[in-house]
Amino acid sequence: MVAGGILYLIGVGFYSVIPRVFSPPASELPASVTCARGVETLRVELLDRAAERVRTGGEADPSALRRWLRDWDGRYHALAPRCGAGEQARWALLGRLRYRLQGTLERYDREDGELARAIQHTST
Repeated sequence: MVAGGILYLIGVGFYSVIPRVFSPPASELPASVTCARGVETLRVELLDRAAERVRTGGEADPSALRRWLRDWDGRYHALAPRCGAGEQARWALLGRLRYRLQGTLERYDREDGELARAIQHTST
């Protein structure tokens, strides 16, 4: 009886978590946004945000970055249905860039960003 209850809880947990991981919620986009325009806009936003984060020394707490990326992810996933077969590769590359930059920026925040912030806040 207890084992059945535990299996039920595990099953319900996977059922509710897996869709959120593999199919994050998409945001609403204006109908006028094409795949090409949306991919370019998101690419520029992503790179500008990364450059700004490095320029300012990043943050010790990655939660602000993760919140911003959740919003970005929603817009990214909303583009998927608008991308035809010829545009899917570019859309997918943007997704790969996003995940690599998140790792790079979190690592920067912990390591080199800490040094940059220390230099910024150390008086002479």
